Amino acid sequence: MSALEEDVAQLAANLHAATCLLARKCAELDDSGDWRGVGLASCAHWLAINAGYDLWTAAELLRVGHALQELPLIAAAFAEGRLSFDKVRALVQVARPSDDHIWLDVALQASGSQLARICRAFRRSTEADDPDRALAQQRKRRLVTWWREDGMLELFATLPPEDAAVVLNAIQAALLPPAADGAESATPEADHPAAARRADALVAVCREALTQRAAGVERDAAPRQIVVHVDAQTLRTAGDGGRCHIEDGPALSVATARRLGCDADLLSVVERDSVPVATSRGQRLISGRKRRLLQLRDETCRFPGCSVAAARTDGHHIRHWIDGGGSELSNLASLCAFHHQRHHEGEFEIEGDANRPLRFVTREGREIGRTYPASCAGGMDALRQVISATAPVTAESPRAGDGGRPCDLAHAVEVLAHNTELAAASGGGIRSP
Repeated sequence: MSALEEDVAQLAANLHAATCLLARKCAELDDSGDWRGVGLASCAHWLAINAGYDLWTAAELLRVGHALQELPLIAAAFAEGRLSFDKVRALVQVARPSDDHIWLDVALQASGSQLARICRAFRRSTEADDPDRALAQQRKRRLVTWWREDGMLELFATLPPEDAAVVLNAIQAALLPPAADGAESATPEADHPAAARRADALVAVCREALTQRAAGVERDAAPRQIVVHVDAQTLRTAGDGGRCHIEDGPALSVATARRLGCDADLLSVVERDSVPVATSRGQRLISGRKRRLLQLRDETCRFPGCSVAAARTDGHHIRHWIDGGGSELSNLASLCAFHHQRHHEGEFEIEGDANRPLRFVTREGREIGRTYPASCAGGMDALRQVISATAPVTAESPRAGDGGRPCDLAHAVEVLAHNTELAAASGGGIRSP
């Protein structure tokens, strides 16, 4: 190993050890509740603001930190720099206290990519017999989209098997046959023709769904609505009194009613002795075009550290419409449902022109999101001092025992399944294959 290779490996080992300490501290912070503050939805949200992580990385740190509490051998190897964060986050998805030692042996021998493959294959082989698997799959379903730098939209979907079959069958049904040799195609050439035809089929399915939905809306007498009965004076004041409830349903808090009033159809009903005698036309407070402009401007929820996409937020009136606030963009801000409700409950105020950076201020007058970080002096020397108390860290600490040689995946999973079952049955004692 050259001097440069040794420097890189030793630096990585030190970072692994420090990451272990960080993950455990994050879990400790989560358990303590010290992170709780105005508008903070989770400890991961606190880490996004105060530690510079995105929400996904913060959630992974917390997941690993909590899991290490039940896996002492893996935790010790992580603290010694022998396991990386990538290895450990794969391990904590499969390892249990009874088979901690088995997975540690595998992790020390395998490379990071090999271990990830082994853990994925092990999960697939063991989850197939889990009676709660279907429910767990339903909970994990998701569709994620993001705009790439080249301007194209990328989609990532995770679906239970039965739902996946519906999607695949719909795409298959919409597929056009490939053009015959020499025939002109109505669509441009593609780098991957078969994949491109599936993409075209997905667009066709969505276009058909929108067409049918539009036709259905035209036949309906009126769009679906949630009707809330509330006195105007109740909306203007934060105190109790006056009625506020869903039609034929339960009462609502004034804060909820004011939040709904930010972005809703307004239908004024004049009543005499509790009997409606006249109505005014419904009014869309934030029009479709204005909503699009609002989403383009804000991109996400405006609360510090919140990454909820603007398309999934409410349009909030900084000066409430019931108090005379208009629906111009300078008075509108995108807020996710969580922070919108917290604002109307009085946890924080919003100040400023929405076309510029807004100030979110607590009841005590403290500005949310404004931090004064202390400098971190000493670099790696300070880091080594922090982790030197646990165990010596060398360039060999994180090296895969097998040096990255190919492994028999099927055999590895079979042996692991056998040994982990034996370990669980006997309370975690050492077992041979």
